[in-house]
Amino acid sequence: MENMKTVLIDLPIKDTEQINWTKSLSSYLKKSYGHAQWKSFYNSSLTQELDALRNNANSDLASNSLLDLNYKYAAYLEQLSLRIGNNSKYLKIDFTWYDALYSTRPETKYTQQTLALEKSSIIFNICSLLTQISKEKMQGDFSDYKIAISNLSKAQGGFKYLSENFLNSPSIDLQATTTKFLSNLCHAQAQELFVLKLINTSGENVGKQASLISKLCYSCSKLYETCVEFYNEENDNSAPVYGEYSWEDVIRFKSYLYKALAAYNHALHLEQENLFGQSLAFLEISKEQLTNSLPYKLFVADSIDVDSIKTLIEKKHSLLTKDNDYIYHEPIPVDVSLEKIKAMDAIKAPDWLKKQLFDYMSEISESASIIFKGVVPMEVYEQESIYSEKKATLLRKELDSVQAADWEYQSFIEFTNLPNLLNELQVRYRKNNGTSSDMDTEFDYMMNQLIGWSTKIHDSLYQNIEKQRQFIATKRQEINSVLADIPNKDSTVKLRTSLIEASQADDKLFQLVTPYLDEINLLKNESLLRNTFNSFKLEESEPNLLDLDDSKNDLIISKLNTIKETYEGLKLLKDERSRNIQDLKQEMTDGENDGNITQIILEHQGKKLEHLFDEVLKKTYQPLSSRIETGIFKQRNTINEIKIQLDELFKLTGFQEKGKKENEQRLKRSDFFNKLSTAMKNFESFSNDFPKGIKFYNSLYEMVLKLKESNVFVDTNSKNTANESLNQSFSGINIGTVPPGIPYKSPREANYSQRTEYNAIPTNSFQNHIPSIPKRPSELEHPGYFQPSKSTTLYDTNTLPNIPALPPKPAKQNVSTNVHDYLKQERENERNPTYFYNNPSVFDETLYNKFSNPNN
Repeated sequence: MENMKTVLIDLPIKDTEQINWTKSLSSYLKKSYGHAQWKSFYNSSLTQELDALRNNANSDLASNSLLDLNYKYAAYLEQLSLRIGNNSKYLKIDFTWYDALYSTRPETKYTQQTLALEKSSIIFNICSLLTQISKEKMQGDFSDYKIAISNLSKAQGGFKYLSENFLNSPSIDLQATTTKFLSNLCHAQAQELFVLKLINTSGENVGKQASLISKLCYSCSKLYETCVEFYNEENDNSAPVYGEYSWEDVIRFKSYLYKALAAYNHALHLEQENLFGQSLAFLEISKEQLTNSLPYKLFVADSIDVDSIKTLIEKKHSLLTKDNDYIYHEPIPVDVSLEKIKAMDAIKAPDWLKKQLFDYMSEISESASIIFKGVVPMEVYEQESIYSEKKATLLRKELDSVQAADWEYQSFIEFTNLPNLLNELQVRYRKNNGTSSDMDTEFDYMMNQLIGWSTKIHDSLYQNIEKQRQFIATKRQEINSVLADIPNKDSTVKLRTSLIEASQADDKLFQLVTPYLDEINLLKNESLLRNTFNSFKLEESEPNLLDLDDSKNDLIISKLNTIKETYEGLKLLKDERSRNIQDLKQEMTDGENDGNITQIILEHQGKKLEHLFDEVLKKTYQPLSSRIETGIFKQRNTINEIKIQLDELFKLTGFQEKGKKENEQRLKRSDFFNKLSTAMKNFESFSNDFPKGIKFYNSLYEMVLKLKESNVFVDTNSKNTANESLNQSFSGINIGTVPPGIPYKSPREANYSQRTEYNAIPTNSFQNHIPSIPKRPSELEHPGYFQPSKSTTLYDTNTLPNIPALPPKPAKQNVSTNVHDYLKQERENERNPTYFYNNPSVFDETLYNKFSNPNN
């Protein structure tokens, strides 16, 4: 069976008519994005190249050239299919294709606006070109089995993809039963070529591989039998179901031929195993199957030497029968069958998308993203949002790690006071004729702070606390005396209530400074302050000459330098970490390193993308993340190293073993300083908020004074007249700003750094039309306080502006709401001593709607 040949069935390609991608895409983009923006999604030159590619892929070029162009065009169609899905009808392109031309049927044309027809027809042509190239490679004396087998297996994969994904095509070429048959045919022919390659290249060793050849031949015969089943279906017409007239005979012949070859080679294997009776039984099966193939040999007789194969089988059967009769005398079993041979399939079809089209899709990915930029489904945008959120989560994680590392760094520096500690130790142990010097830098710092505070208090207008307390009491008395002269007591209820609440707020404000009067008085007297604080100064000790040791001093300085270098390295780690996190934020913001995430999502639609997103993020941002993590790890080690070095230095210098007297002195000094610091903070809170409280009393005093002078009395039957009279009476008052108060804490808990500033009083309709009062010289008698001039005419009705109508009464709230507001106000009063000044109700004109004009 040397140099066996075969007949391969190749497939014709489908013909088509031209289309215009340029026109169709531009129209689609105009409808989707409007005439103003569609050009930003359109690339004319690349779209024209797509038109040229399709025309060339369906031209009369050589098979290899056509194959490459069709693969590339199919990749573009796959990219578009990922984007547009089943909505290709919106492109409004008429795809026209013809059935593959066979002598058994007329040419039929099909036109649809679905991308599936275009895509499936191109895949069909690719598979057909692969069969044509395979047949070309097997012609002549030098057959290229490798390329032919590879192409047929690719064609098998392409037809299999068509049979599983395109089920309702109008074309008979693309129907699922047809493409499944063509896939089996390509599979059988690829298996056949593999068998022929093994037989024709084994030479004299072919007998040693009889078992392997029998398994491969049996698998080949079963594949051809699968193709025969396609022809066994009912067919009322004389024409075959698909293809040329010769196909059925060729397929049936090969199914019998390879059964005969499988039985023959299995017989050789049994002979080698000394099973002569079974070997003769399989030789008889081989003769029978070869005889069955003879009626179908017409179209293969010129390529396959059937007579030589028949002679070979008969000769072997004759010789083995003779040997068995004279030597072995083994019985010939009658129940043997080909089923005892294990079929071996040597062909594995490459996946259409992952193996065949993948390289082409990668090649055209960039240009396809530009051409189809405006064709993106909403689902892809949703997945991009998920990816962006995962990216943001990764960034937050890294930011949290960096923030924790910065906090660890800052806590260590603040706890050890490392920069100041190193400077102090270097000054203390610097070489000075073999001795070291001590400096109490803490005392100098505290003294400078105290002198600064003393200057502030001395220059303050409110340094005399008792005087300010008496002044406020006088103001309240003046207001009460005026209120007592107002005839109608009902008109003063709200004002007296406000005065009481203001008094309570003042008491809380004075509580900030009352416990610290001694400290404030001390701060006012700079000379006494200096003398008192000098008593806490540490006594400078003379160096012990017996303890002087230059070598120890040198060792201390050396260790200090080592710690300083390590500390510089620690700062560099922090700076590098800051740069790395900024680079990471910048890269994530730009997104340039993410690759074409849209394309990745499109290629994996319908799949779980969580793991894929994690891989993309890891691949893209892992280098910077690793550098940040490494820096944090090094920082921890460096901090521990500095701690160890400091411990060794303290043991060497005795820095932490100072005398009991010095430590007690430092502790007393610290307590004294902290107490003065608290007093200063509370005084600053008091001095900043006290003048704003004075403004409140000034405004209140002006109001009660005007009430007295206007002679307003109660008349419940003349509310409108009373409102007008009241508005005129108060038109000359400038309320100014009312201080909302400061946050209250107990004197020991008062914190100046958390003091809040007074805000302006919320304005209302009554305040909006109140003209301002010019300041008088009497205002200078006390900071923030003024007396109204008696010569000033406040009630010139001819100059009063038009007073708008009073606003409607607010809706009455239910009891639960009132209780809630009351409790809320009580809590706020406890927290904030001057919260009362936030409530503008004392100046609310609706309060006085019960006053009537005395003229009525």
